[in-house]
Amino acid sequence: EFGRRELAARAARVVAFTDLPGGRGGLKTATFGLAAAPPDAALLCVSATRGLQPMAREHLGLALALGVPVWAVVTKADRAPAAQVEALVRRLCQVLGSAAVGKRPLPVAADADLARLEAAAGGG
Repeated sequence: EFGRRELAARAARVVAFTDLPGGRGGLKTATFGLAAAPPDAALLCVSATRGLQPMAREHLGLALALGVPVWAVVTKADRAPAAQVEALVRRLCQVLGSAAVGKRPLPVAADADLARLEAAAGGG
């Protein structure tokens, strides 16, 4: 049987995913868990139909406080008007690029943008 131990033994790198609760009730538990074992990176998923919700802001703040690199991803872009998606991307760039956060947002919307992202990450 091929299980977790076999996978870990064969893998060059093991990636663990933690899905944080969206409700306020789980924030304290999530904070303690992440502080005990900070992840290598955070994937902040933001729905194009709902926008940047307060809990997503909390999760972003937690990742930043732990010094974890953040990748923001807009989900459900196919279910929202293009103008709404564009406004959300602008808002995310505004928040991430603010003086308080101090990040340099690099929006990626097409394959052509990936080369720019790779170069910014030092890979190209």
